[in-house]
Amino acid sequence: MSRFDPRKETPRAVAATLFVALVLLVPIPEVEGVPPGPWERWLDELVHLALFAGLAVAWRRSGVAAPFGNRGLLALGGALVAYGALLELAQGATGWRTAEWGDLAADALGVALVLGWAARLQPAAAGLPRDAR
Repeated sequence: MSRFDPRKETPRAVAATLFVALVLLVPIPEVEGVPPGPWERWLDELVHLALFAGLAVAWRRSGVAAPFGNRGLLALGGALVAYGALLELAQGATGWRTAEWGDLAADALGVALVLGWAARLQPAAAGLPRDAR
C-alpha cells in the first residue's frame, strides 16, 4: 500500500476547499415551469453533506491532523464546520442565496461521518491492537 504524500495532497485539499466555496456561493438558476417541491430542500442538504464529506476526506488525506491523533481530527472537524458556518453567512450576504441552519447541520454531519470513521480506523493504522481502540 502506498503512503500519501502531503506535498501532493495539501494542494488538492485547498483546491477542494475553493471548489466547495464556489459551488455554494454561485447563483442557482430557477427552472421555469417547475414549481419548487419538498425534494428541493433535501437535495440541498444532500449536496451540503456530500461536499463537506468530500472536504473532510481531502483534508484527512492531507495529513495535517495526523501528528495530533484524534485531537487533530477533532480540531480539523471544528475548523471544517466553522468554514461551513462562514460559507452560510456568505450565502446569506449574497442576496441570491440564503443561510440555513439545516445546511450547516448537513455540513457538520458530512464532516462527522468521515472523521468519525477515520478516528475509528486510526488506531489500526497506527498498529495498535483492536482492544486499544
